[in-house]
Amino acid sequence: MAVSTALANSILDAIVNNTSYALGNNPWVALHTGDPGTTGANEVTGGSYARQQVNFNAAASKAAKNAASFSFANMPAATVTHISLWSAETVGTFLIGGALSESIVVAGGGTATLSAEHLTASVTS
Repeated sequence: MAVSTALANSILDAIVNNTSYALGNNPWVALHTGDPGTTGANEVTGGSYARQQVNFNAAASKAAKNAASFSFANMPAATVTHISLWSAETVGTFLIGGALSESIVVAGGGTATLSAEHLTASVTS
């Protein structure tokens, strides 16, 4: 997953400058039709699409998975290829994003659902 500059700076400050970092609430998940890069580009728009707030299990072995299934209802027609985490439901700070293992094709008015433990946020280096 690509990490935003804002998140990387906050983590580094917490480590090297003894500052605290807390998101303040559970992250919001966004869907993307292309690579969000480090800014959150290509987020789905249209229909009744809205980011979903998601609870994660405690991290283990440098990874954390979503605790329960969650859905995006009344979507626009889209092929979702990437996913990201944000600090807020609208606007907010882009945190991390990456590719899905399989694209999700949604018909207009359809629902995209991710099952429990389908989404993994990990640190690999």
